[in-house]
Amino acid sequence: MYYIFWGFFGLLLILLVLDFIARHPLFALRFYFGPAHFYYQRFPVIPKNLRHTPCVDVLAGVTGNLSYILGGIAKGKPIRFVTDQWGYRNLPGAETAKPDTLILGNCFVNASKTAQGEMLSEQLARRGRCCYNMAVDGINLWEEVVNFKYHFETNPLLAEVKRVVWVIFEGNDLEGEFRHHTDPAELTVGMGKQLAVSLENYYKSSVLRRIYKVLFGQRPNQGVVLSKDFAGREMLFFEPYVRFLAQTESEVRDHANFPAVARTFSQMAEFCRNHQIEVHCLFVPVKPRVYEWVLREQSPWSLPPKLSPFAGVVGEICQQHGFSFLDLTNPLTVRAKEVFEERQEVIYWLDDTHWNHEGIAVADEQVHRLLQKRCE
Repeated sequence: MYYIFWGFFGLLLILLVLDFIARHPLFALRFYFGPAHFYYQRFPVIPKNLRHTPCVDVLAGVTGNLSYILGGIAKGKPIRFVTDQWGYRNLPGAETAKPDTLILGNCFVNASKTAQGEMLSEQLARRGRCCYNMAVDGINLWEEVVNFKYHFETNPLLAEVKRVVWVIFEGNDLEGEFRHHTDPAELTVGMGKQLAVSLENYYKSSVLRRIYKVLFGQRPNQGVVLSKDFAGREMLFFEPYVRFLAQTESEVRDHANFPAVARTFSQMAEFCRNHQIEVHCLFVPVKPRVYEWVLREQSPWSLPPKLSPFAGVVGEICQQHGFSFLDLTNPLTVRAKEVFEERQEVIYWLDDTHWNHEGIAVADEQVHRLLQKRCE
């Protein structure tokens, strides 16, 4: 019994040491489509929310998320992935600069294939805007508002924020869990629970655990991916996003989460009104809406973009609360056509659901114009 105990203890110790070593980015990132996928965890203070791991600075190759779903593991050009002390993708000094503009959003703003210097917050910063990025992969509108309220109320360096650029993504902003309140004080947990969440985060980020799941076929079913020809190259589409092309306004309003989405906008409006903060909403369409001609295998740009019913409904909600609203569908489509005709390139990644630096540049230009107009 004595030898069994110490044998088990020794094996456990070896596994823990191996797992610790395996977490090094040079090895661990081989089993994820990119740093954003690996450095991801629950926020211990508010466990209902998600965050990236704080204080990360790595250079790593990335696989497109759609290519990854199909089993692809080849890594593209390395990108720099940096997070600050809160787990947001900001370069050192972004928070201490006391930003006046905050970028709020989910994975689309924080796209996994986007290099640090190409992010919307960085592009706006080069125009002289003092920006702070508060986007996180995989969160919804409710979590975004909770994040914003928590940090605005607890971090004095954000006290000078005068405006929020809130990026609404057609693909998943109606999804997820919405709670009735967005008050961080009601969601914050004690030290014991925070420790438990931190330990759970460490366990779930185990690379050995992930290897085991992959080897034994436990990779989750993440959806169907469609492959189409784009000027002799493969363009991938996420099938659940293709369905939005046939969505109607009544389907948006009848969605189970729609009342909660409307309530979340109201809570955001009340908070920002009380703190004299402007809110500017940007609506970003799914890739099939911009590249429907590729999806339908038609001649280039023979199909005009169909505006999203979700965008129309969100626009109405924004008008009710005094938010400015900008649907990026037409500007993105115009730029996509220009880039195609100039050099047969794209503004959304061929192997990913997100926009690339060309698409982000469109948002940068539109936001810059919007904010300039507001200042006149």
